[in-house]
Amino acid sequence: MTTDSLFDVSQEIVLITGSSGQLGGEYAKIFLERGANVIGLDVRPSADSDSLSARYPERYLFCASDVTVKASLQRALIKITSKFGTPTLFLFNQLRELQATRWLSSTPWLEGHELASLFGMG
Repeated sequence: MTTDSLFDVSQEIVLITGSSGQLGGEYAKIFLERGANVIGLDVRPSADSDSLSARYPERYLFCASDVTVKASLQRALIKITSKFGTPTLFLFNQLRELQATRWLSSTPWLEGHELASLFGMG
């Protein structure tokens, strides 16, 4: 694990959408190498997400979820909050997630959060 004052994310809980793709997988690896807890969201796992789950079992959680389907994301949020608590960083790695932001504002863990304005709550 590498940390430095410029990019110390060791206290962060990072949620990455599109984590099974090449770019999303690389984002996940970088944050994990820097000490963050990482949640990968995607419709299905990849060989890379399986590898990250095996290599970082305490700090990486993959959740199969379609973020454009409210019930699917709600199930993932239950797993996320029970393992890590509230995410502190969000990396929206796919444009289609923008469709989901309208109803995201009603998710309980986002209420009152400083990032709530990103979802039209502020």
